[in-house]
Amino acid sequence: MVAERRGSKILWALLSIVALIAVGGVVAIQWAGSEIKHRITEVLGPNGSAEQIEVGLYTVHLEKVRLGAPPGWPTTDSLRADSIDIVPDWRAWFSHRLHLKSVDVRGFYQSAVRTTDGKLVVLPGLKENVAQMAQAHEANHPEATLPNGEPSQPLEVQVDQIAFHNGQLDFYDEKIASPPFAVHLDAFNATLGSLDFPALSKRSTLDISARMGGGKLTVNGWVEFDTRDSQIAISLAGIDAKTMQPYLLRGEKATIESGTVDMTMNWNVTSYALHAPGKLTLTNFHIQPKSDGPIGALASIPKKAAIEALKNDQGRIEINFELAGNLRDPKFSIDEDWYKRIGTGLAKAAGVTVEGVGKGAGDAAKNIGNALKGLIGH
Repeated sequence: MVAERRGSKILWALLSIVALIAVGGVVAIQWAGSEIKHRITEVLGPNGSAEQIEVGLYTVHLEKVRLGAPPGWPTTDSLRADSIDIVPDWRAWFSHRLHLKSVDVRGFYQSAVRTTDGKLVVLPGLKENVAQMAQAHEANHPEATLPNGEPSQPLEVQVDQIAFHNGQLDFYDEKIASPPFAVHLDAFNATLGSLDFPALSKRSTLDISARMGGGKLTVNGWVEFDTRDSQIAISLAGIDAKTMQPYLLRGEKATIESGTVDMTMNWNVTSYALHAPGKLTLTNFHIQPKSDGPIGALASIPKKAAIEALKNDQGRIEINFELAGNLRDPKFSIDEDWYKRIGTGLAKAAGVTVEGVGKGAGDAAKNIGNALKGLIGH
């Protein structure tokens, strides 16, 4: 009997410990849940909101998320999402880290802008919101601050993977045209791996697929955002040429009547040195000039002597190109290099060199060469 009572006491003691651990776990999760709601609100900032934030044992679920856009942005919101699911690392909440194992964004709309100086801006204000959250965290934890005021353990934000599912993206290019030229992507799916804020020093993987202009865009590879080192494979397949007009016609007063674009490019950057070989194919490509100019002059030449002369037996214009330059060189422009390489490719496809214009070439060849000479800026 004594042994039974002793065993019963031990059992009750063990059950009590388990109960205390369970209660402590619930309290800890509730505390962490309250904390993560607060941090999500900080990250979204004053222009962002989420209609509902549910904190579960393993997942944080957000409904109807909105991230407002700053003044001058071409759209009202920079991001809208039906739902966002976050899998946090709860242990990190007790340290100076915000570690998210995964973030899944579904049913979303996003806008991005390339500014007139060529800078790509995605989710404007988000990085600043994270920086402000880090400053607030350090202010609330003075024990983590050195005598000179610098944080001894600055808040780190690590995201192992962000996945975007079945969304839309509008890309506004202020550098290529004014008002900004808009490129619409739908059926947009993307995965970004290993992001660290604010340093952005890790190698992040990219895997993107989307529908664009009746065709398909795919991007995959990796990039180090702080150094810009990268290896990325880019592919366009069956894109309506009209959706890429300013990138093909360089602002010339002409319109693309028909045609499709296929392109492959291997983008490589090492120590700011760019090397990007690729191939551009234009199929059933026809343009209509609106006025004089390099493209207008090219289009005004009889088809047999100009556009048709560029095509192969399958009715395609195939151009091999290679972008190259130092991204730190203020005189180097990716856009200008692109136009020159494509213009040179057109000249080669036509069998005419710019240097050879006027040196005994026939009238049609001279006209093609002069048009291409104007196009590539020589």
